[in-house]
Amino acid sequence: MFKNRRRPMKAICCLVLFLVPFSLFSADKNDYYQLIQKTYQTGQYQEAISKMEKALDEYPDEADFYSNLIFFYMHAKEYEKAFPLSQKAYQKFPSHKFVLDAVRWVWSEYGWKFYREGQKKEAYALFEKNYALFPEDIYCINAYGVLLKEKKDYPKAIQIFESGLKKQPDFNYILENLSWTYYEYGSEFLDSGNQEKAFFYFQKAFEKGNKENPATYTAYLYKLSHLKKLDLGINTILPEAIQKFGFADDVYQSGFWLYFHNALFYQDSLFQDNHFSKMLNALKDLYQFSTRKKMPYINDPHISFEQAAISLFNNLLKSSVQKICPYWRKLNSQDEKKLSEALKLLKKDLPKNLNFLSSQLLGLTLYREGKKKEARAELEKTYQMALKLVEMEKVVISFPLKGMYCAGNNESFDSVTHMGLDQYSYDFYGCDESGDMLKNKKIKPENSSNEDWLGYNALIYSPVEGKVIDSQGENPDDPPFLKELGKGNFIYLQSSDGKIYDFYHLKQGSLLVQKGDEVKKDQPIARLGNSESFFPHLHFAVYSRDWLITYPVYFTNYTLIKNGKKEKVKEGRPGGIGGMDVILN
Repeated sequence: MFKNRRRPMKAICCLVLFLVPFSLFSADKNDYYQLIQKTYQTGQYQEAISKMEKALDEYPDEADFYSNLIFFYMHAKEYEKAFPLSQKAYQKFPSHKFVLDAVRWVWSEYGWKFYREGQKKEAYALFEKNYALFPEDIYCINAYGVLLKEKKDYPKAIQIFESGLKKQPDFNYILENLSWTYYEYGSEFLDSGNQEKAFFYFQKAFEKGNKENPATYTAYLYKLSHLKKLDLGINTILPEAIQKFGFADDVYQSGFWLYFHNALFYQDSLFQDNHFSKMLNALKDLYQFSTRKKMPYINDPHISFEQAAISLFNNLLKSSVQKICPYWRKLNSQDEKKLSEALKLLKKDLPKNLNFLSSQLLGLTLYREGKKKEARAELEKTYQMALKLVEMEKVVISFPLKGMYCAGNNESFDSVTHMGLDQYSYDFYGCDESGDMLKNKKIKPENSSNEDWLGYNALIYSPVEGKVIDSQGENPDDPPFLKELGKGNFIYLQSSDGKIYDFYHLKQGSLLVQKGDEVKKDQPIARLGNSESFFPHLHFAVYSRDWLITYPVYFTNYTLIKNGKKEKVKEGRPGGIGGMDVILN
């Protein structure tokens, strides 16, 4: 961001010349000087231009005719004529005071014109020349500082802007440009990991910035979020911004992300004293703040910031429970106590429409206590409560795999990753007609390698057109039945109607698309793997656009194999509730 300011259009005429008796000049030249004087009095520059052009033809060595014609062009906004004439005048009269005044004005205006039109090289050349000629001029200082800022020579730009402020401390345009230079310089330090220096320059930027401009506050708030200076942002700067500007869009958005980063900070340090409890309180604060304004979410205008806050609350809550105790382990007494205390805190003052979150925490805890039946019943309540916030939709698509697979695990009785809000997730395992998943039946599963499993390395196809909104493909595949799993590879694909397609446990290094890619229907996107999994399979689900619930998915045109018989299915849901079916696609 930069600010330029036009020099006030002063009627700079060569008054000294009028003190000289007209008898020194020919009658015609006197007439031209009288015309100049009259034009500055009447402001009728356009009418005088043609006469002054004639004067310059008649008197090509008259410096004052050059300077005044240039001024007339500028006042009449005939910049295309003023610029070449200023260049010619400067070459002819490089030390003439009024020519230099004209040159300074024209080159400044034309420099900004080039700048606005994207002709940066030409703009920089004029700014640099102007500053070299007029290093004491506040407008030339401002333009030259912008040049240096744009070239990312921040130390020198700061030096130039600060020299301008010494001459004129209240010059707002330099103040604002200096402020944004501090921000950009601070961002360089932030990117390089020097948070102390970054904070120093962000503070100076805020100090110099225009406090009547909400951008001064919001820029600082975003930087404080990145620096994790969250208390300063939440308790001091954000209240000041709200007091001045209310919940203006930019103030509201920067406040939202400040509260979000506050919750994220506690989740990142979850195992420090009371940080789980602090995270829950921070998420409540985030939600309460989000309700202060009805506004489309910046990352998806089809949902509100309030809906986004609910989604973030849900995702951080689930991932925090997973951090404390992965779903494949049972709770120890210490973690059981931690989750029990968290549930009490979560329920306290929880808005009624968020009760599904406390239900979910209870269900996830019951599962880790080994109470799968009770967990499933509670998590079914979670899903039904969440339906008050998101409307259920039926999804009908083709299979994401080709060949023979065991398919199902919807509304699972056994796996928590297929219960509650995730209950319509599918698992696909490569198999033969009898449902056996190993290529060699003599190999014991616990002694197998990934390559021993049918389906491993199979191509996965996108069942819809869409855009990859996130992906990860470099985590290693786990050996089968590892006690502690690693991290998973995935592709999250969003279709044009907002639904999010989740492909998980992908093979390391197999991704054929990356974040930002557009994907066509039936396009190969990755291979089936065993990242963060006990044995090779594809975990697949379709989520609402806010990631809150999974939708029931029905597949088209496949063959169901049961008891040795094959049945063509136009549209169906393999496995039904909690079961698995062998299908051929």
